[in-house]
Amino acid sequence: MIRWLAVFTSLLFLASCQSSSPKKQSPLIAVPVAREATTTTSTTLSPLNEKAKTPVLLIEDQLKNIRFSTGIPGLAVLKVDPLQKDILLFDGFRKWGSADFVQLNDSWHLGTNTQAMTSYILAQLHQQGMIDLEKPVSKYVNLKMNSDHKSLRVIDLLRHQSRLRSAQAVDHGQLWKQLWSSTQTAQQLRGVITVRILQSEGSHPKAPFNFNHVNYVIAANLAEKISGKSWEFLIHKYVFSPLKMKTCGFGAAGDPRLKYADQPWPHFENQNKIQFVKPSPEADNPPALRPSVGVYCSLQDWSKFVETLQKEYRGEGLLSAAILKMMFEISGESRFVAAGWSRSQNDWSSGPVFSHDGTNGLNFTSAVWAPETKKRILFATNIGGDRGGRAAIEVLRVLMNH
Repeated sequence: MIRWLAVFTSLLFLASCQSSSPKKQSPLIAVPVAREATTTTSTTLSPLNEKAKTPVLLIEDQLKNIRFSTGIPGLAVLKVDPLQKDILLFDGFRKWGSADFVQLNDSWHLGTNTQAMTSYILAQLHQQGMIDLEKPVSKYVNLKMNSDHKSLRVIDLLRHQSRLRSAQAVDHGQLWKQLWSSTQTAQQLRGVITVRILQSEGSHPKAPFNFNHVNYVIAANLAEKISGKSWEFLIHKYVFSPLKMKTCGFGAAGDPRLKYADQPWPHFENQNKIQFVKPSPEADNPPALRPSVGVYCSLQDWSKFVETLQKEYRGEGLLSAAILKMMFEISGESRFVAAGWSRSQNDWSSGPVFSHDGTNGLNFTSAVWAPETKKRILFATNIGGDRGGRAAIEVLRVLMNH
C-alpha cells in the first residue's frame, strides 16, 4: 500500500509494491477520430518502409520511441486540428510487467487537470448569482479567519494567488493525517480543511503564484456551502452529465478484484525500477482533495470538456463576456488564469494558448489548446515523476510541430 503527497511533493512510501520488466512488446494503435462518425475502430499497424510512411505513421514511430526512451508504461494522445485529420494514438501497458495493453477507451487520471473542471463549476454558479467570485472568501464562511487572509477573494483561490499553507504544513501534519484516517465524508473533510487552513497564518512572504491543492479544495467547499450539494454531485451536474462524459470518475481507475488490469494502473519509479500500484483508495490523494487532483476519464471525454472551454472563450457557450474575461485574463505577475490554465502566446497558434501539466505523483497528463484556431492536444501516461514529465514534453513537441 502506498500513500503519497500529490503534485510538487515527494512520495511517501508506507509499504512496498511489486515491480518487474515488461514481458512483451505492445502494438501501437492508431485511430483517426472521425468528427461525424458514431463509432470508431482500431487497427494494428503493419510494418512499412520509411519512404512509404505517412506523417501520421512517422508520428507513431516517434511516440513509440519516446515511450521506450523515457521508460513510461503506457501513453495515449489525442490531437484535434481543423486543418488536419484528428488522431488518437495509444501504446504500451496498463500494468508494468503484464500483457495488459492500453486500449482505446481507457480512463486516465488527470491529476491537477481536474482544477479546470472545478473552476468551470464555480463560473457557472457565479453566472447563476449563487456566488460572486470577486467577493472575499469571508463572505461565504462563518468563522474568524486569520488576518493574513482577510482580503482573500474566491477568484484568488482559482488563480492560486493566496498565502494559504498546504494541508500537510498546518498543525504539524495532523490535518493531513486526519484526511487519511477520518470516517467523515469527503465533503465534511473539505469543510474541516476550510476551517483549519483559513484560521492558520499564511505563508511569508506572499508569492505571485502559490500552487496549492487547498486553493481549489476551499473554492469547491464554498460551492458546496452555497449550493447544499457535494462537489461530486456538482461536477456531475455541471460537467460530466451535460457533456456526456461517461467514462469519468474519482481516484484510481480500475477494479482491483480482477486478475488483470482493466484500466491503466498508477506507477512510480523507485531506485530506477518502475513499480505499479494496485487501484485502491491509497493509490490517490485523500478523497477530500478531489476538486484539485481527483478525476479520471478517457481522452475522448476529456477532449469534450476542453472543446467546451474553447467554445466558451469564443463566446459560443454558456458564460457571459464579463465572466469569460474574469476567468481567462491574466491578473498580476502570474500567467495562471482563474479558469485553471497557464496562458501564453507562441508560434503554435494565433491568439492565446492555454496549457496545464497535471499529476498526482503516480500519473501525468498534459493539455495545450488554442481557442481561436480550435486546436488542442491531450496527453496522458500512467506514471508520474520525472519520467511522466519528460514524456509529456517530448510528445507535445512532436505533435505541436506536426
